[in-house]
Amino acid sequence: MPGGAKQWGEQALPYANHPRENVSWYQAVAFCRWLRDKLGYKIDLPHEHEWEVAARYPDGRKYPWGNEFNATKANTSEGDSVGQTTTVGICPSGKNKALNLYDMSGNVWEWCRNKYEHPEVTAVDQSDALRIVRGGSWRPYLYNARAAYRNGNRPSVRNGSGGFRVVYRSLNTDLEGER
Repeated sequence: MPGGAKQWGEQALPYANHPRENVSWYQAVAFCRWLRDKLGYKIDLPHEHEWEVAARYPDGRKYPWGNEFNATKANTSEGDSVGQTTTVGICPSGKNKALNLYDMSGNVWEWCRNKYEHPEVTAVDQSDALRIVRGGSWRPYLYNARAAYRNGNRPSVRNGSGGFRVVYRSLNTDLEGER
């Protein structure tokens, strides 16, 4: 895997309550597999469609909190950004209340398991084709924080504004392309 076997990058803010950043897509997938084996549950990165449904739930909203951007509801460059990741949930008014999800917009870009050009492809391969990232981060602007905004990055890339979120899948869910 191009760049995938490297060690984890040093976290800029190594606090337990900050999102893990500076991790490649390959490393995020490896962590999910490790956690799956450790816990005995199906743990994975979300597909971008799952990610977007969760961020826009329950009514197709533009942002996880509603249809109007509000700089106090996410850690993005428009607000009183501290220029780095922040404690998860530091903007509680920006959470998706229906699903109790924090930081779906801002804080870090979140790796999704599918490819950018071919969203149906979720299997790990060595192509280095772009993978989806969602949610914007503390660096980009409000249009990146929209729940429908999609971006891509090479799976070997690690940076201080990119991280990941894991999802639990029921035992009867078949993970396409896994093992």
